[in-house]
Amino acid sequence: FFTTSGSLMPIYANTTNGVVQSTLTSSITASDNIIVTVAYKNNTNINGTTTLKFIPGPFARLEVKASPSELPADGVSKATIIAQMQDQYGNNIASAGNNITLTTTAGSFANGLTTITALTNVNGQAVVELTAPLATYGTTTITASKGAISGSTQISLVSPAFDNKIKLKSGWNLISVPKILQN
Repeated sequence: FFTTSGSLMPIYANTTNGVVQSTLTSSITASDNIIVTVAYKNNTNINGTTTLKFIPGPFARLEVKASPSELPADGVSKATIIAQMQDQYGNNIASAGNNITLTTTAGSFANGLTTITALTNVNGQAVVELTAPLATYGTTTITASKGAISGSTQISLVSPAFDNKIKLKSGWNLISVPKILQN
């Protein structure tokens, strides 16, 4: 017996009533196109090949990512948050229609909400946008959960960049401040 992924036990076996048996154990990584070959050698060489697929195990964790991972705290900048369903080994689980609840400690999701429920897409991902808060600096933590399973990520909230220009509204005049008042 030979395989391109996982392990076979035993790799050599005798036939019993024309049947030979070996157990294929998957590696921790889900993958496609695993080829298993059986070769029988007696007076002739007889080979057989089949293709298998290792699939992810049951849902065990949520991997949460934010892009970008730093936002200006300007009340308008946005980050995309992706919560990915995974098995215990970190293999992505493609499963649509699962409710994932997301919460944030600063900023907001759609309609100004700090908690939102999103459905997973065909890739097992819940995708939402987070809008940065206004003038709240530091870190916000975004937590995704499904039942008792949760995961989180953080976004740094930084001071917005200023262009060092004063902009006057129409009808406003710039006045100078005497040097005496500047000290």
